[in-house]
Amino acid sequence: MTWSRYLRAVSPEPPPDELTQLRDAYARAQTGDYRAAEALLAAEGGATDAARAWRAALQAVLWVAAPELGPPATPADGAHDARAIVLAQRVRAELLAHRFEWPEGPEGDDGLAELLAEEHRGLVELARGDATLAHARFEALRRRAREPSSVVDAAAWSAFAALATGDVEEALGRARRASRMARTESLLSCEYLASAVLARARRHAGAPHLAARIAGQLLDVVPSTWRPWVTYELALAGGSPADHAGSPSLALAALFDAARSGERAAFADARARYEARLEGFAPLAAEARAIADALDPEADATSAFARGAETLSPHGVVDPREGDGAVAFVLCRPGRPARRVLAAGRALLDVAAWEPGDAAANEHRSLTLLAALAFAPAMELEAAFAAVYGFAFTTAKHDAVMRTLLHRTRVTLDAAGTIEREGTTLRLVPSAPLLIPDPRCARPADQRVLAALAIGGGAVGAKDLARSLRVPLRTVQLALKRLVEDGAARSHKDGRRVAYVVEDSAFCEPTLSRLARRPSLPG
Repeated sequence: MTWSRYLRAVSPEPPPDELTQLRDAYARAQTGDYRAAEALLAAEGGATDAARAWRAALQAVLWVAAPELGPPATPADGAHDARAIVLAQRVRAELLAHRFEWPEGPEGDDGLAELLAEEHRGLVELARGDATLAHARFEALRRRAREPSSVVDAAAWSAFAALATGDVEEALGRARRASRMARTESLLSCEYLASAVLARARRHAGAPHLAARIAGQLLDVVPSTWRPWVTYELALAGGSPADHAGSPSLALAALFDAARSGERAAFADARARYEARLEGFAPLAAEARAIADALDPEADATSAFARGAETLSPHGVVDPREGDGAVAFVLCRPGRPARRVLAAGRALLDVAAWEPGDAAANEHRSLTLLAALAFAPAMELEAAFAAVYGFAFTTAKHDAVMRTLLHRTRVTLDAAGTIEREGTTLRLVPSAPLLIPDPRCARPADQRVLAALAIGGGAVGAKDLARSLRVPLRTVQLALKRLVEDGAARSHKDGRRVAYVVEDSAFCEPTLSRLARRPSLPG
């Protein structure tokens, strides 16, 4: 052993000073390891303004993870980074509770304080409805930040802002990457945020079953601070939370129930309460208005869904009591433009309207043709055929098929209207208000099976799925076979039965050992 090695062995380096220990404890707390933070806060300390500020920062992180510990006081002096952490944690707690009064935000010109201040500016822009500006700010922050949690959070908020601008593809890609980065870096709070935004993006992309799975699994592990947001995302995806956790999900369910009741006054009251719950954060408020409009047959048809341009419900929302019937109806009235309305809202129509009887309800092609014609003052035969069958019309092959379809559709319509044909042009002429079930909006069997798997949480067998969906066992078995082949689900042996779970390459199912970590509570 050399003399220098001997001196280092008998004279170890002095322990790090308090500030260094506090900063290290903060970095470890970001990963869900709260032991160092708890030990430092339990011990005497805080001899300087900077140390007291960093102790408050640790208290803020622990408070968001375990609200029972109580919020810290905001330090007036000391380290700018520490003060910014406290303020940022306070803002996050308000957002997660859907309270949008906007407490004081972090400020700073350098270091972590500057990154947190820039994130806060983006959130304020997002709340005010400047989604494009917020998206650009979050993207710039994501590219230049070097602190891992700031990079992940900026990516997640960038995805949220992209959804608010209507760019679902960009949002989904960014949310997937944020979720993977958070998992790779083992950043606990960042993973909560990225996963919640990924659930939102999945729903907007027309995959509510994946959104429900993410939200349902998160509810098993997130602290109570995060439960209102995650519960609301689960409800929007069609899940039925056991505990609404103070979230707007209860107001959402009341809105659908009021629409189903057909009581206009009750619906107006439920709508006002639902929209008021989300007022103050523009993307959520706009989403609430779009959902309420889709339920109201008398509202202006402002969304692509209502106008017939898209078959996906506004923001991908799913009726919490969606059953086996039609998801949406096309309302076609003489002399007025057609509009689509969610099934729960058709009871709000204040005039009697024709609906197909039980026998005609399974005439999906006839109903699809009626729904397509309702949105077009005049439609060419080729376009009508493609709308029903999904491929191009050829006179030699398909003329007889189209004639048969027109005949069956006229029989279905009966005296409620007629389909006029002039050469190759078709027109729907209603003689009374029509409520046409639109089969194009129905979720296919595969997606309904996936949704049931996702909401169920754990592994589920084919018989249990068939029973819950009230469809034939063979239908479920064939759907599961296709889903496994496509990689959307996987199967495994569970005793004597075969069980199935949803597969999502971007979302790793939370485990108690990874995401359920909490600070210790006193007593």
